[in-house]
Amino acid sequence: GPELAINTYDLRANKRFVISEDLYLEKYNQFLFDLSSIAKGYAVDSIYDLLIASNRPNFLFDVGGELIVSGSKHGAPWVIGIQDPIEFSNQAITNIVTDNFLAVATSGEYRNYSIDDSGIASSHTFDPLTSQSIKNNVLSVTVSSKKSAMLADAWATLLNVMGSESGLELAEKHQISVLYIINENNEVRFQKSSHWTH
Repeated sequence: GPELAINTYDLRANKRFVISEDLYLEKYNQFLFDLSSIAKGYAVDSIYDLLIASNRPNFLFDVGGELIVSGSKHGAPWVIGIQDPIEFSNQAITNIVTDNFLAVATSGEYRNYSIDDSGIASSHTFDPLTSQSIKNNVLSVTVSSKKSAMLADAWATLLNVMGSESGLELAEKHQISVLYIINENNEVRFQKSSHWTH
């Protein structure tokens, strides 16, 4: 998160863990492994399971931007607003309308960043390939999934790290429904995969 500056731990630590054949992590030294990129999605999925098991098929449940809708809102479709990453108003920059199960997750740098003593902003998202905070023109990435909020959460974070060009290519390859909101020459633009049908 933003409270932990990137330089407070060894950036080389990302090369110190091993995923063995049994798919477990072996901890070396003071390695920091942060699952926050999927934690909210996992929590939303868990609550979804509880609500369905309690015979409550119609709901919208949101944990900090990761959400699931199920069924309908008193017979009408759910309307999910995607926040404007520039204005921070209660007005949505665009909407998703659905009356079916849908998980939605948004990742972005417009809220969680820190500014160092020289005035340079650093993202709260770490790129494991560069060992640095991400630097791209992405304001936010929203992924919708008909499978789970945890998957949407993981994809949104990954596609945010990759940036729009590489991210859209990967999204197309894996049939991911994604909407990028980017800053292009100080103008807000939308870029979406062909699977984004909202």
